[in-house]
Amino acid sequence: RVTDPARETAVNHFGLRTVCPTKISCGAIISAITTGDQERQLSFGISTLGFTLREVEPIIIGRDLGHVPVKPDEIIIGVMNEDKNVTLNTPKNNIVLNSKDKIIYARIND
Repeated sequence: RVTDPARETAVNHFGLRTVCPTKISCGAIISAITTGDQERQLSFGISTLGFTLREVEPIIIGRDLGHVPVKPDEIIIGVMNEDKNVTLNTPKNNIVLNSKDKIIYARIND
C-alpha cells in the first residue's frame, strides 16, 4: 500500500504492484459523479460523504459559482458539463454556468 500517487508511480517503475488509496478514492469520486445517478456516497475512515448533482437553475445561467446558493452543510465541488467533463471549484477556475451544466455538491453524512 502506497498513499502517495507519485510514490506509487516510482514503485511501479520497478515492477512492484501497489494499491494507492488516494487514486482509489479519486476514482470512486469521479465514478460517483459521472454515472448518471443523482446522489452517491463515499466513505473515508469513519465518515461518509454524500455527492449530489443538481441542475443549474435558470436564474443563475450565465453567472459564476459565487452566485449559487449553498446549504449550510454543503460545499460546491465543481461543475460537470454536458460532455461529462468535470471542472473543480478552485480559486483559479472562474466557472460560468450554462443550462446543460450540473453542479456537484458534497456534504458529510455522518
